[in-house]
Amino acid sequence: MPRITQLIEREAFPAGTVIFRQGDPGHVAYYIETGAVEISREVNGRPVVLDTVGAGRFFGEIALLDGGERVASAVAAEDTVCIPVTKDQLDSRIQNADPLLRILLQMLCAYIRSNAERIA
Repeated sequence: MPRITQLIEREAFPAGTVIFRQGDPGHVAYYIETGAVEISREVNGRPVVLDTVGAGRFFGEIALLDGGERVASAVAAEDTVCIPVTKDQLDSRIQNADPLLRILLQMLCAYIRSNAERIA
């Protein structure tokens, strides 16, 4: 199995670029190769920063895993290069996973969504 950094496709996001917005459909997650991304959720009409993720981390995975809308927005905090991971790429790996692991992923996604709703 190839390492994630050996995948060919990359996307560059200049600092300040909105990568996706809360409520958007989620068909792609991202692995950050370089840079950083600010994850925020709208509360009372204003963005509240939940986390800043850097190189070696994923973001956008919840919507990709459970097929729901984006639970938060993602904005490049600095010039950032990401490797996109599509739903098909992820699904092909999950289908081969232990059924217990698939159930656990579903439960974790539901838990994260529930907590995200409470923040709003």
